[in-house]
Amino acid sequence: MGVCANLWESMEKKGKNSNKAVSILYGDFECTLDDKGRILLPLALKKQLPEHAQGHFVIARGTDEHAAIYPYNVWMQFLQKLGRLNHTQREVREYVRMATTHSMEVHIDNSGRLLLPKSLIAEAKIKKDIVLKGSAYMIEVWSKEIHDKLYGKKNDSFAELSQTVGAGIDLSDFQF
Repeated sequence: MGVCANLWESMEKKGKNSNKAVSILYGDFECTLDDKGRILLPLALKKQLPEHAQGHFVIARGTDEHAAIYPYNVWMQFLQKLGRLNHTQREVREYVRMATTHSMEVHIDNSGRLLLPKSLIAEAKIKKDIVLKGSAYMIEVWSKEIHDKLYGKKNDSFAELSQTVGAGIDLSDFQF
């Protein structure tokens, strides 16, 4: 998680120090996996992606019970950061292996679909119904059943997380 957090911080600084807006992916989108393991990327989610990132992705394992779709350029930045870690440490080597296992480069086909690797479909326990969740710099791919168990009801842990994680977010530079 630290590597991803550092990557996001780096992207945030780039957006803050330039005239370019940094894209933030957000929202939940219900979709269906077809018989060949493909999903149709919803138009509302595609519109959130910068133009250069709309057709080229890497699908990898998520840190929870989901898969993750990264815009290709974000994934490459992540890999560069992994390469800078101290690979003499066993935990680093293990993390790199686990983070990159089953990852696959994909392109949106002419019908707007992405093919999910069978290994990630199995690992994320995805059957037919899925939820795509915009999560800052990536799209999480959840089994609808697991997603609804975790996020479908009122979740008291959000209030707790808001007091710990949310308290560290500086809102002073937000503008309307």
